Amino acid sequence: MSYIEMVHLANIELFVRLLSLFIIALVYRSAWRHVYARTKDSTSILDTSFLQALHYPFYFLLLLFAISMVLPFIPGSLYKAIDKTPQHFEGIFSVGFTVFVLMVFNRFLSNIQSTIIRIEKNTVMENSQAWISACKLGRLVSILVFVLVTLSVFHVPMGQILAPTAVLAFAIPFAGKDILANVFGGVMVLCDRPFTVGDYVTIANNEEGTVRYIGWRVTQVQLRNGRILHVPNGLITTSTVTNYSEKTHWFVQKEIGLRYQDLEVAAEIAQALEDWINGHKLTNQRRVSFAKLYDLSDSSVIIRARVYLKSSINTKQWYAFTQELLLKTNALVKDKGADFAFPTRTVVMEKSEDITES
Repeated sequence: MSYIEMVHLANIELFVRLLSLFIIALVYRSAWRHVYARTKDSTSILDTSFLQALHYPFYFLLLLFAISMVLPFIPGSLYKAIDKTPQHFEGIFSVGFTVFVLMVFNRFLSNIQSTIIRIEKNTVMENSQAWISACKLGRLVSILVFVLVTLSVFHVPMGQILAPTAVLAFAIPFAGKDILANVFGGVMVLCDRPFTVGDYVTIANNEEGTVRYIGWRVTQVQLRNGRILHVPNGLITTSTVTNYSEKTHWFVQKEIGLRYQDLEVAAEIAQALEDWINGHKLTNQRRVSFAKLYDLSDSSVIIRARVYLKSSINTKQWYAFTQELLLKTNALVKDKGADFAFPTRTVVMEKSEDITES
């Protein structure tokens, strides 16, 4: 095979490779638009943020592949002209791929942060400040990792850089032991999630209060008197935390007393009330709620209503349901022509023999 034919085949091979990359770019563009349109309806900010972060850096990655494909086809005379060898360009792809990962990761965190800030303008988002802090810390760590990887690719002696770093890493824990304990405590709080913003809790032997903010170093709890309690996260990891808002269900139990003359319709009232309870949108269908005749007391017929509500409701919804339950009970009792009982006493007077004879 002549030299010209070899060059011609090499050019064809290079053209096929570059054409394949171009087709991949077109397919990626179409697929990205399709997936991104579907994620707009998602409530998760992570999906949209990642797709936005990946969009343009992926073209940069394809450019890196194109460069790596072209390098083997560059004639040796060109390398001699610039006084370089192919080995000088071996690190381009390694550094370029590290740049690609850095771009995607940083854009991903930036998109999350900007989305949270935009949401916070209109509504309250749980742990928003902690998410923002985590994004900032993640970007800083990624830049440091990028610098270390780049230095290793260019064979920069890492001992001269890591030796002072190791000394600092050994000295900092002693100087800032409490700070590091609180920071790691914040990480554990965010991972274990013993409570979230808005929960009503007791931490250690402190007063009860509502969680207002969860940060990396401290957690803020608003007490009932309005004061703000700043609890170090290191204390939270070693103390008992009681979360009054964390429930498997909410519970309502009421006892309704009817008159004895309404005994015949009491069972019908109880059944109608039970049907209403089980059909309510806040009733927890995983538990058994009921309304049944319970007791014949001294002056009334007792109906007991026990309702298990969903764990996702709040205190205000619990009171609203209780009010709705009482009003519905009153309406059912009135519809059946019955009424509520009140304490009564019947006195039986017997005629004495003396009075009768007289």
